[in-house]
Amino acid sequence: MRITLFYQLLLGLLLALSTIENLALGQQKKPTIVFVDPNISIQKWIGKKMPIFRLQDKQGNVYDNKSILGKVTVFNLWSIHCHPCIVEFPMLNGLVGKYSKDNIIFLAPAPESSEQINNAISVDSFNYTVLPDAQSFFDIMGLVGYPYHILVDRNGFIRYIHMGIKNRKSGKEIAITELPQVIEHELNEKEAEQK
Repeated sequence: MRITLFYQLLLGLLLALSTIENLALGQQKKPTIVFVDPNISIQKWIGKKMPIFRLQDKQGNVYDNKSILGKVTVFNLWSIHCHPCIVEFPMLNGLVGKYSKDNIIFLAPAPESSEQINNAISVDSFNYTVLPDAQSFFDIMGLVGYPYHILVDRNGFIRYIHMGIKNRKSGKEIAITELPQVIEHELNEKEAEQK
């Protein structure tokens, strides 16, 4: 167990040094926010383009790489079998309310079918756009477990990934601490670009 933790920390350090080196060499225009996750392999996505995806919401509206370009997109990958995911809904709904006037999309892929989701939760209990039958999305990203939060910037690059509903160090819910911070960072980036 200690050896595994040592290698995870070492890999996290190498990722951080690589980011600093890229910035020093001018290979990356804007800094990324990097959080080390127990599922360390997921960190490979930070700073990379969102993989190609195509999902439909319960009404048949299609969401894909093209439809999210030009908008900040916040993903909450969840399951009806994940109790912490459902406990987090009110806090995530608060984000949707807070940023309803901004150019942000809130998407919630789940591996279950629409029927399974409708039987498990109230349609009105979650304000993100629910995307059923999304197991392929989980597979492409290499995600194991729930929930995962991912923020994609206006240019289609992944800027934030976090597993779980709380920050492991502070114990605070990320929906009321980290996610708003990352969203504000992306909104401020757009304002800075316009000046």
